[in-house]
Amino acid sequence: MNFQCKNCGGNMVFEPKSGKMFCQYCKSFDSETKTGDRSVTVCASCGGEISIDTNVSSSQCPYCGNFLVFDERLEDNLEPKEILPFSITKEMAEETLKQVFKKRTFAPVGFFSKESFKNLKGDYVPFFLYDYNTVTEFDGTGTKSRSWISGNKEYTETSYYHLIRKMRAGFSKVPADASYFDDQKMDTLEPFPYDRLKQFDPKYMSGFYGYIFDAPASSYEPRVKGRISGAVSRLLSESYAEFNGVRADVNETDFGLAKSEYVLMPVWEYEYQYKDRTYLCYVNGVTGKAVGEVPVSKKKVVGYSLFFGTVVWLLIQAGMLILEVLA
Repeated sequence: MNFQCKNCGGNMVFEPKSGKMFCQYCKSFDSETKTGDRSVTVCASCGGEISIDTNVSSSQCPYCGNFLVFDERLEDNLEPKEILPFSITKEMAEETLKQVFKKRTFAPVGFFSKESFKNLKGDYVPFFLYDYNTVTEFDGTGTKSRSWISGNKEYTETSYYHLIRKMRAGFSKVPADASYFDDQKMDTLEPFPYDRLKQFDPKYMSGFYGYIFDAPASSYEPRVKGRISGAVSRLLSESYAEFNGVRADVNETDFGLAKSEYVLMPVWEYEYQYKDRTYLCYVNGVTGKAVGEVPVSKKKVVGYSLFFGTVVWLLIQAGMLILEVLA
């Protein structure tokens, strides 16, 4: 399906700046109506046959340019419970990338060009959010030491303590991206403002690319548990921070039953092809936080080296001339 304007029939997309549906042709707001069939092989606007990867839930028609949302890939267990709409516009994402990476002196000239930024696109990345109520049991030994000097001798007294801890900790909405996107980069883009999540509505996807999860929620639990284990360890360490040389005899965490929720998160993706490699940068579609890789132009490196080498040579020659004059 696609979203057509009731006034002119143009393709309507979600506009992050206003938070409303916007017609790209007559410039009207909130006048959308759903049209087209449920097929993912035929464009609902022009009827052109399209080829879409199995993990794509919204895309752009290569023939007419209209944005399409594929109903049948957003139903039953594939339907997200909530969605976090974009609030950062494409223009804002471009400016963010320029500001964040402007110090990369050796980036190719074309990296920030208007032509290259045509490859900047908005993605709705599938995430699972997990809730856990953990119970950690700890049994170990901790020490405290004090030293003093009496006469000509230094004495040290070490006291041993039996440490017992039973800690309950709740974790809400711990995220894990469930897609082909790089896990580390998606983790770095966090946090997302979960208080701004909205009940899922496909209209938010019009104008953007959407993806569905690659595997069920249980597949991502080990990674999430690893993140939670780190947080539990830090909390536990704080409880016995006054002790030295703590040794654990028992340190076990029960994660209980997890509650998971399937949601879509907004991410601007910038793809830049340089030589034989693809470089990717990402911008959080709500907070504007950016992460990515920037290629290094060998021509720039050589150019800067020659320039500064010439400057140094000229300074040396000037210094020698001054010495000769003084002599």
